[in-house]
Amino acid sequence: EDGAGLAEDADVAREPVQVLLGLDRYALAEESLADGLARLVNACEKAADWAEAAAAAPSPSAAELIRTTAAAGLVAHSGGEA
Repeated sequence: EDGAGLAEDADVAREPVQVLLGLDRYALAEESLADGLARLVNACEKAADWAEAAAAAPSPSAAELIRTTAAAGLVAHSGGEA
C-alpha cells in the first residue's frame, strides 16, 4: 500500500516538460558558420592594394564597400546600392 501511495504522489508532482529538440541542430549550424567565417577572414591577402579597384568602382557606395572589404577581410553587406 505504501508503494502505491508513492507512485500516486510521483504522478501528481510530475509536471509536463517542454522538450526542445531543434536547439542542438541550430547550435551546430551556428558553430559551423563561425568556423567558416573564421576561415574566410584568415584566407584574404592582408597586403593586397585595393585602391585601384575602389577608384574604378561605378559608385561611391561600391567604392566604400571595396575599401571596407579590403580593410576587414569579411563584410556582411545587407542591401543598399553597391
